[in-house]
Order: sequence, then structure tokens, then C-alpha cells
Amino acid sequence: MELAQVEKTFNDKSSTLQAKASQWKSQIRRVCDTINTRFGEYMKKMDAQGEVLLEEHNDFAQWQVVIKVAFRDDNTLQRLVRTRQSGGEKTVSTMLYVVSPSLFLIH
Repeated sequence: MELAQVEKTFNDKSSTLQAKASQWKSQIRRVCDTINTRFGEYMKKMDAQGEVLLEEHNDFAQWQVVIKVAFRDDNTLQRLVRTRQSGGEKTVSTMLYVVSPSLFLIH
């Protein structure tokens, strides 16, 4: 009887955790979509391209935000990394990413 109660408690807590994780994932996706939209708009105003993507994995700890940019017409979007873009391009991209959430609040 005790084992059955422990299993029920475990299953109940597991279901609760799954429901909370689902809500969390939905909220994170919405925020990233909004940031992506704003980031792309502001990059376009500078005659560049940009996007912010959420890279999801089974383990939450492995989730990450990926920033992709292109500053010239003949370039395709490339991941923002220290060896690919100039210092100025990295600075502009990073600052736009950082302020994008606050910019959509005042828009």
C-alpha cells in the first residue's frame, strides 16, 4: 500500500512538472519570437539582416539563444561569433539584441 501511494505521489508531481515545463517553454518561445521580430526590424533599418532563434534541446540546460546577422547584401545570415564578424558588427548586434526586449515594451 505504501508503494502504491509513493508511485501515485511521484506520478502526480511528474505531471505537475510537465505542465509547468510546457508553460515555461511557451513563454520562452513567445519572448524569443518577439525579440526576433524587433531585432530583425532594427537590423533592417541599418540595411542589414538579423534574427534571434531559440535552439531547443531535451535538457533545458542545453537551450540557447542564437543570434544570426548579415551586414552586406551578398552575405547570408551567419551565427554571431567572435571570429566571423568585425568588432563593430558584433557590438552593434549585441547591443540591439540587449535592447530589443525593452524596445518592444515602448513601441
